[in-house]
Amino acid sequence: MAYLNGDKGAQRAGKRGAAVAAVATANADATYGQPEADLVNELKTKFNALLVQLRASGVIAP
Repeated sequence: MAYLNGDKGAQRAGKRGAAVAAVATANADATYGQPEADLVNELKTKFNALLVQLRASGVIAP
């Protein structure tokens, strides 16, 4: 069995999920109040960081 990143997990070659685009929409500051905008912007940042980690581990396509 071939692994894309054997030291990072058991992802088999050819079984990787499709590529997922990062969230690139402008900040939510102009649309929502400050508490909501902070939450939306934090979630966007964390989601993009998660995508980077999933790509690096071979779970999703780059």
